[in-house]
This record gives sequence, structure tokens and C-alpha cells, in this order.
Amino acid sequence: MRKINKQDPLDEFEDFRLKNKGANWSDLPAESRINTRAQLLLEEQNCQCGYTELLLNDDGDCHIDHYYKKGIDSSVTFNWNNLIAASIDEDFGAKYKDNKYSIKADEYIKIYNPVIENPENYFYYLQNGEIEPKEGLEDSEKDKVKKTVEVFNLNADNLSKRRRDLIYQIGETKKGGLDKDTLQLAFSDRSFRSVQIQEIS
Repeated sequence: MRKINKQDPLDEFEDFRLKNKGANWSDLPAESRINTRAQLLLEEQNCQCGYTELLLNDDGDCHIDHYYKKGIDSSVTFNWNNLIAASIDEDFGAKYKDNKYSIKADEYIKIYNPVIENPENYFYYLQNGEIEPKEGLEDSEKDKVKKTVEVFNLNADNLSKRRRDLIYQIGETKKGGLDKDTLQLAFSDRSFRSVQIQEIS
């Protein structure tokens, strides 16, 4: 999970929000939802899921997640800073947070919000692909890492295996003596940007 640097909302999205007080998410025209998803994914998240860092395409493999669930706080339904492009998978990420974990309102303060915090400062990737707290963190920060991993199931077998494979590939490529910039370029089209940064640095 990486920091998401939000930009200004799309004009068509903001225009709809201002003219349709009390609207439901389903009232947003389909074309605006598609354009919003593309803006979030391509411009703000470098084509990676906002939670898992899986590389995504702007098609059926991603959706717009409301970080704070609409059912918990309807006032954030059209808050641009509450919208994150996420992978569609029930076993981890946004769908897991909402459906399997079923996050409660009082738990949001216990997890990292990638829009306002930088999880890269707190996450460490083990050689087996699993996430643990970085060394030197306060106990409260360690607890927040563990809770974030739990809520989004970021140590799901599928994710951990893919991160482990990437770590191995980077390690093998580094043996060729390539410089840091060349390594970064070689892996730039892969998932898990924060894993790359950790392993290539």
C-alpha cells in the first residue's frame, strides 16, 4: 500500500455533486463513473490498486471503492478523497474490507488511509512476500500495520506469493550488476511498486 496523491476532481464529477445534493452513487451517470475510475487509476494511482498495489487495467478488473463505506457515512459518497480505484477480488483489498472483514465505523482509526498517510513508511516486505511492521516503530504503529494487513487481507496467499516471486526476480536481476535506475526501469511495468522500491534501493 502506497501514498495516493489526490488531484482535483473531474469537472463532470464535481458538477454532478454540486447539482445533485442527496443523490445516491447509482445516480452518477455511467460515463462519469467510467471517467472517474480512469482518472483515479491512471492519474492518481499509476495503474495500481490503491490497497494491494496489483497492476490494473481501466476495464473490468477494477472498480471505485469508497474507503469509508457509504453505508457507514453517506456524507462521503461523493467526496473525491474517499474514492480509490481497487482490484475486484473477494479474497483481499476493498471487497475483503467491506464484505468479508465487514469493517466497522470505529475501526477506521486503527488502519492506514493511503490518501492521508504513507504506509510505505511503516510496511516491510519479508523475503516470503508477507508484510510486517518495519523495525523501530512504536507499538501503536506496529498495531496499525497489523490491523491494516488484517482488514485488507494483504498477506493473502495469492498476494504474498506474487510479492515473493517479485522479490526473487529482483534479487536474481541484481546479480547481473545493473545500476539502480536500470533495475527500476526493468520492473516499472510490474505490480507492487513499494516492494520494488524496498528491494532495489
